[in-house]
Amino acid sequence: MITYNDLYYVKDGKPWFPISGEYQYSRADVRYWKEGIAKMKAQGIDVVASYAFWLHHEEIKGHFDFRGNRNLRKFLREIKEAGMLMCLRIGPWVHAEARNGGFPDWIYEENCKTRSNDPVYMSYVERYFKELYKQCDGYMYSQGGPIYAIQVENEYSQWGVQGEDISDNHINALIKMLKEIGFDVPVYCATGWGKAAIGDAIAVWGAYVEQPWDRTIGELPPLQPFLFSPNPNDENIGSEAGKIAMDADIGKMRFPYSTVEISGGGQVTDHRRPILGGTEHGAVTMCRLGSEASTIGYYVFHGGMNPIGALTTMQEYYREGPLVPGFCSDLLEINYDFQAPISQYSKVREKAGEFKLCNYFAREFGVEQMRVKFFEDSPSDPTDLVSLRYSMRSKGNQGFLFINNYVRHYDLPCRDYKDFKVALESETITIPSIHLENKEYCAYPLNMPIGNAVLKYATATPFCTLNGKDYVFWSKDGKADYQIEGAFDGKIILLKKEEALKAYKFNYQGKERIFIADGELYQTEDGLHLNTFEKPMMKIYPALEEEVAGLEKIGEEGDLGIYTAPFQAEEWAAEVVGVKDCGKYVDYEIAVKYSVGKKENGFLYIDFDGDTLELLIDGEKVNDHYYLGVDFEVGLRYYDFPKMVCARIYPLDENKTVYLQKIPVFKDGKAVGINKVYAKKETRYLF
Repeated sequence: MITYNDLYYVKDGKPWFPISGEYQYSRADVRYWKEGIAKMKAQGIDVVASYAFWLHHEEIKGHFDFRGNRNLRKFLREIKEAGMLMCLRIGPWVHAEARNGGFPDWIYEENCKTRSNDPVYMSYVERYFKELYKQCDGYMYSQGGPIYAIQVENEYSQWGVQGEDISDNHINALIKMLKEIGFDVPVYCATGWGKAAIGDAIAVWGAYVEQPWDRTIGELPPLQPFLFSPNPNDENIGSEAGKIAMDADIGKMRFPYSTVEISGGGQVTDHRRPILGGTEHGAVTMCRLGSEASTIGYYVFHGGMNPIGALTTMQEYYREGPLVPGFCSDLLEINYDFQAPISQYSKVREKAGEFKLCNYFAREFGVEQMRVKFFEDSPSDPTDLVSLRYSMRSKGNQGFLFINNYVRHYDLPCRDYKDFKVALESETITIPSIHLENKEYCAYPLNMPIGNAVLKYATATPFCTLNGKDYVFWSKDGKADYQIEGAFDGKIILLKKEEALKAYKFNYQGKERIFIADGELYQTEDGLHLNTFEKPMMKIYPALEEEVAGLEKIGEEGDLGIYTAPFQAEEWAAEVVGVKDCGKYVDYEIAVKYSVGKKENGFLYIDFDGDTLELLIDGEKVNDHYYLGVDFEVGLRYYDFPKMVCARIYPLDENKTVYLQKIPVFKDGKAVGINKVYAKKETRYLF
């Protein structure tokens, strides 16, 4: 049973902190759904969120398609078997950088007003929802399935709403329709930003580290999401930075502060191409936790690709005429990688560790039950780069001190404090010394129970608990001051941040353990999976009591056992074997050479200069990529390990109006060419 109050969610009678990640099934490859879901779970995600795109399912009026990558029922089965839950973002209008915001073209040929209670429009919506329910029947939470939440509509405000004032009536009509069809869930929600109508649904919010939709060609000012704030809304979602303030209606906050679109990355647009790393995402998420968020929802967590329809491509683009224009950002036809923690080819990026630090902390240490205190001297102006950004969440005399010393592309001063005092309900904790450098963030515990003892304070951030007695923390250098009162019979494991970024918690051989490794780690019913490009080295605590075939213990490092496994390097290679200048573009033929071993997985990397790259295999365009200054990574197993691919590169004009963080090499006013291509084989282990 799932319920909620004004502060937090309750699952099976216990406080629950839902952590969701967007993974859009119809933009992903059905062959790798199970693996992608398992990788998300390993990163601390327990709820899979996904839009259902009407356009993907009923492109041609009256013809519904739930085959292949559109097989929603199979996707739900994979989520259930992984032991996870789902938030189905059902629309019918979803935006999501999709053509018409997800509407099929034919709806605009009908004599009706979309996104309204117009009877003709609602009759088509009802027909579509009934077809969706056929896929979902048996998988509702009330039926023992994973769908516990449904988001209706999306951004029901200024974008593409025709002919009537925005009101709660349409949202409530959609909810009523869904309930009558059989969508029985404990949580209905709707996006709150943009002064959107939400009806009786729970308002859900977002926060982005960048604004690729913004028309600004240059650095953005310091953004609001890097603050601790009582306003749950990122005022710049969908707006021009600093020009449109969309303040939240705090009166709607009768529900827990819930999020659905904390940026897991960001789209790359034709005019704005930021390179999004990891630390900025961790900082924004930590700021939401320190602002009383009681859910975390990432958009996007697993990247994808737009399908090619029978009639049109399905990406968003600006279009004049009788149809409602898409949002005015030019996007790629296929690529929807979103610079997500897990790529469109299901590759776990290094940046994923930053999300995991926040996810593990949020789910294990009861922060959802704690009220926030905002300090008067903590800045409310995002351009204040001097004042200390901090807040506290507490319940009684227990809590966490949150500090963010990170603002994307701006430097903050190093912080050194002596005898830093934090007043709880009836006690003041004094932390003897706090040191934070520029680009750091943290959550320091105050009076945290550890076994039968109390951790009065620690200058390290909690990561996870192990078997109810050991506690894992992290700090930048793996050092911390802390004070314990009482008899503590467990262990405190203190990791450097670089170790914590690579650390995972799994139940293995009957115990909760942490595993630290370079490469991807995730767990299924088959065992523990490790995917790596190098000879595997794993640190494990507690050390394994039973031998594991193929895994050898070679030493110890403090409390951690060190393990390795047999590794045989298998070199893959790639080279440009042909170049053809076709005028508007240049075609580069790339040969990929594989070793004689088993081809389980591997990637082709293309370091290029230009504007746009189209990837062709046997003459068919299979993906595309805007130049932004990082290698284009291609998952070779997705295309059954082709021996030849073509990179079609369109030149970038030196005078093009575009924001770039990394400038390519121009010659005669144009940038076009391949600097390097290479291929890497991934070795996959199962323990």
